[in-house]
Amino acid sequence: MGDFNSRVSNYSDFVANDENNINLTHILPDNYKSDFQLTRKSQDKIINPQGRDLLDLCVSAQLRILNGRFIGDLLGNMTFFSMKGCSVVDYAITSESLLSSVNYFIVKTPSYFSDHNQIVTHLKCDGKLPNINNINKKIDFEFKWTNTSKLLLENELNEKYIYMKN
Repeated sequence: MGDFNSRVSNYSDFVANDENNINLTHILPDNYKSDFQLTRKSQDKIINPQGRDLLDLCVSAQLRILNGRFIGDLLGNMTFFSMKGCSVVDYAITSESLLSSVNYFIVKTPSYFSDHNQIVTHLKCDGKLPNINNINKKIDFEFKWTNTSKLLLENELNEKYIYMKN
């Protein structure tokens, strides 16, 4: 979420019609999941090289731009204003799997304090916090890499909670 200095216009951040394309069936893996196709609008009609890069990233990582897609910003309002013009360069981006958790996305009205409009998104959460009171792991601040270090590191990173105690 923030200023990406990318202009993506109305271009798609997903692969369109990939579920119906018979030419892709021999290329795609068996477990390929088709992109969820939710159209997006933008008042900015220009795409720049950084915008193309951002769209490529979104397509390859199944990320979706919230601007112009949700209640509060269905038109894809401008986020940047200057003497030279206005554009959409500030984005909130989420994984495709979290789209159902987005309640709304808003581009706030211009402010005298910035040439960028504030963007706000509201996500649904279950509100349950993990119980970390019973976690008491000692963290060593010196570490010597050995033959088993990779396995130990992977095990530690897979712990449900990572907790640091002074």
